[in-house]
Amino acid sequence: MTEEKTAGRTRSYRWVQDIPVIQRTEVLVVGGGSSGIAAAVASARNGAQTLLIDRYGFLGGTSTAGLVGPFMTSYSADGKTQVVRGIFQEMVERMVALGGAIDPGQVPAKSPYCAFIELGHAHVTPFHAEALKMAALDLIEEAGVELLLHTSFLDTIMEGEVITGVVVANKGGLGIIEAERFIDTSADADVAARAGVPYQKGRPQDGLMQPATLFFRIGNVDDAAVQAWVEEHERIHPGERLFHCLVQEAREKGEFPVPRQHIGIYRELQPGVWRVNT
Repeated sequence: MTEEKTAGRTRSYRWVQDIPVIQRTEVLVVGGGSSGIAAAVASARNGAQTLLIDRYGFLGGTSTAGLVGPFMTSYSADGKTQVVRGIFQEMVERMVALGGAIDPGQVPAKSPYCAFIELGHAHVTPFHAEALKMAALDLIEEAGVELLLHTSFLDTIMEGEVITGVVVANKGGLGIIEAERFIDTSADADVAARAGVPYQKGRPQDGLMQPATLFFRIGNVDDAAVQAWVEEHERIHPGERLFHCLVQEAREKGEFPVPRQHIGIYRELQPGVWRVNT
């Protein structure tokens, strides 16, 4: 390793290292979130030798690592027909069997599991992150997908405009995985971007993106008291989100500086536990 002297305050190093090829496969799926799970299972079921890598020690992406949930509606706009099924529904059924989810067909609009919201929130899927981890792992293994966890994507190996491999890092150090086909389910198109594929970040006029929010869980909630509050305030503020009027009052008093008009609060499967999206 040699240090490259550059103008200004920026410093850089030139690092030369022989990186071994640690794996070869027909299809490599980069990212083990919801889309990566579905892509890997579909690939393996269609007869392709498939390898799935993810940086965490479990699958599920933001649904597990970020506690993002419930899964939003899998039904049509009128709430009458389930339009998203397939591998998603298989996952739901596995979680239900584990006692870690409620089938979306059993969750009507305006229930506590969908934050008492009516429009577009009929038939959400409440689930526990740990149930999703287990169900995803079972589904992947049964499909015959090979799995490398704690493995982060770093860069692509290119021959012209064709990806022939990717550089990864894990506890074994740096390594190269070669494949015939690559599926980028990294959430941010990391593989495509490193391969030189044109992309657009944010909206065209200024590049701004939807602000990120933070999910967290709260316990010791009086579920009956929340339900009573909703029933009382529904007569005053019909159709609003849970605690919407309280947020508006706090904003008017300068006590709620968060640039949002409302917050999402969803009941979990366990009594007294709610999931909050700020």
